[in-house]
Amino acid sequence: MRNWLNCLKCLMVMLLGLTSSVAARAEDNPLEKPILLVQLQSIEEILNRAEYIAGLAGKEEEGKQVLGLVRSMAGAKGLEGVDIKKPFLVYAGVSSDGQTMPFAVMLPIADEASFQTMLSNRLGIEPKKDKEGILTFSIPNVPVEVHARFANGYLYVSAPDKNNLSSKLLPKPEQILLKDSSLISVSVQPSNIPDMLKKLFLGQFETALAEAKKKKEPNETPEMHKLKEQAIDQVTASVKQFLNEAQAVRLKLDADSKTDDLSLAFEIEPLKDSALAKYAGSLKNKLSWSGAAVDSKSPIYFNMNFTLPDVLKEAVSLGMDKAMADALQKGPPEQRMEAEKIFKAVMPTLKSGIVDWAIGVQPTSDGKLTASFAIKTINGKEIEAALKEAAAKAPADVRSLVNLDAEKVGDVNLHELKVGSSLDANAKRVLGESSLWFAFKNDFLIASIGPDANKAVKAALGAQAVEAVPMKLEVGVKALVRTFEKETERKAAEKFAKEVFDQKPGSDKISLNFEGGDKIRLKFSMKGTLIKFFVKMSTVGKVD
Repeated sequence: MRNWLNCLKCLMVMLLGLTSSVAARAEDNPLEKPILLVQLQSIEEILNRAEYIAGLAGKEEEGKQVLGLVRSMAGAKGLEGVDIKKPFLVYAGVSSDGQTMPFAVMLPIADEASFQTMLSNRLGIEPKKDKEGILTFSIPNVPVEVHARFANGYLYVSAPDKNNLSSKLLPKPEQILLKDSSLISVSVQPSNIPDMLKKLFLGQFETALAEAKKKKEPNETPEMHKLKEQAIDQVTASVKQFLNEAQAVRLKLDADSKTDDLSLAFEIEPLKDSALAKYAGSLKNKLSWSGAAVDSKSPIYFNMNFTLPDVLKEAVSLGMDKAMADALQKGPPEQRMEAEKIFKAVMPTLKSGIVDWAIGVQPTSDGKLTASFAIKTINGKEIEAALKEAAAKAPADVRSLVNLDAEKVGDVNLHELKVGSSLDANAKRVLGESSLWFAFKNDFLIASIGPDANKAVKAALGAQAVEAVPMKLEVGVKALVRTFEKETERKAAEKFAKEVFDQKPGSDKISLNFEGGDKIRLKFSMKGTLIKFFVKMSTVGKVD
């Protein structure tokens, strides 16, 4: 536990630098390579986005009145001396020896006198000014003195060390401005962390993980312990790689009225020509069989397309072997032979470490949905043969539900599983009393259920692998509302969806994407118009 605490302390020092500092040496300016930059858009931009959100929430008039009042209070001297056209900034740095850790919050200033008047009249703060122009004051419930300095059109605010505001340490705004229009941008730059601090942190981190490697859990087999050790080694290597090869890590929050997008993005930008850069590049648009078999334009679509690291691949393989052994041992003896054949046929796909599968949901003309699923296989025809052999020996009641080789397209057989009558009431309403249709090619399995299931399977058979990102999730709310079980909610949702989304096709999308290339990025986004829908739905069931 002590090692983990030391590790956490080192990390806090590295990223925040909010400890006492000593005077910076002129030859070592920590802010030439800052480790933390935060940018919040100007008050004017914040007001614009607030007006956009208010309109989506059905409070457009109220929003205009309140925001109009705020705008009217801002004149040539800004809003109480604050410049409403420039962004707010935060920066932090650390010297190569880890002793100097300056940081400051930067408030944009239009008029210094007006701002100081506001501090005095509205907040009761009377700063004391020293001969260097640094202001010092106290804030209620803050245990340390706060220091501030006017420079470069900003008020630099820091604590507890006055030396943080030395003229040699004050960066100009243009030196730290992020070239990003997001509402809020946070950038941590591991490449600027001094090697000494990296080594200190990694030493503590490795010590903590070494203890975890030694610990043996109850019922842990030697194979499981070996895998745990390999996983811990992989984590250690990944953390080292991140600290040594990541140029920057960014978090971005935005509300864009022009594109009607609300988004949150996390990015890792690797150093050029590093191993991390090569890994990021390897994630870009790998070939996917499932992504081709299932229509990527489906209103509801989910595709995963990547290869597991070796240590996870080995863990999955071990888990599959154990699961197969347990299933065979517990299963009926008379079915054991056929089950073993199926397991052996499926195992190469499950143990390959290749994650390539997709789900797509399409609306049909009769108001129902058709859901399709595809997964890349290593030996699809062998799996098909094993299943057909097992089905032929199954009990009569099972065989009556399976229609093997029901149709044929080229050299591919289509099979039908008659499950429609066994679906629950809501599933029947959404999918109809339809069969599950499926077919194997050697490269992939495609299965579909719903009114257009047969048609969807046939359309997929001609698919060739296409480039796809590691993960793509898109949910069209207009299609999703058809699955709502409660009739009152469903009818209300369908009504509101038509009112809101029909005006802007595609405005019902929620998405989550993971992709590579020149950077690794995970991004969540949703159309702002969805807020209108959610506001309307919040009234369902309420009595006026």
